[in-house]
Formats: sequence, C-alpha cells, structure tokens
Amino acid sequence: MPPKRTCECGECRKCKSREYMRAWYARNAEHQREAMRKSKKHNVDRVRAYNRRYWRENAHRYRERNRARKAVFDAIKRGQLVRGSCERKDEGTCRGRIEGHHDDYERPLEVRWLCSRHHGELDQMV
Repeated sequence: MPPKRTCECGECRKCKSREYMRAWYARNAEHQREAMRKSKKHNVDRVRAYNRRYWRENAHRYRERNRARKAVFDAIKRGQLVRGSCERKDEGTCRGRIEGHHDDYERPLEVRWLCSRHHGELDQMV
C-alpha cells in the first residue's frame, strides 16, 4: 500500500512532479514493459545456451557424480530410498528442500540427507 500523500494542492513542485510522472507512465508503460520482457528473455536464452554447451563439453568430467545422482533419483522413485530429514536439524536453522549428499560417489546409495542450506555449507567446507 503506498504511503498517504502529504499534499494534494496540485500547485507545488511535488504535486506537479507526481502528475508529470503519472502521465509519463501512462504514455510509456507498455513500451517499457515490452523492453524489459525482451531483455530478460534474451538474457535467459543466452544463459541456457551457455549451460547446455558447458554440460555437453564437460559431461565426461562429472560422469561419476552424475551416475550417483541418477542412482539416488531412481532409488527414490522405486521406493528403495526415502528422503529423510536434515541430519543437522538440531541446530534449528534448516532452510530449503532436503537434498542427498554423497561422501563417496563410488557408493551411490549411501546418502546423507541435508537441507539445501546445510548441504551448501558442507560443500564449502570440503
């Protein structure tokens, strides 16, 4: 909710500025919105293209990690694994969805369940 106006005289500099800006937005709003849509879409497309190219060129680097992630995903889907709660929940600072953390990718179904906040902190420490 916008703050209550302090002046309604229509003659002071503040009131004239307010009226000018209202008219400007009425004239240019659609043009400005369209420009923002185009710039955001362009940036999003560029980032997506970069990400696709990066993963296509570097997939071999992360093959073991991706296999472990897929094994966990498939095990959850089949019901062999169940997402637990965050291991560090006693701290009371959990935030985000529960994610699996692999200490060793060669044992893909040995997973530690952490919230996204604690998972990020753990990955930074390693």
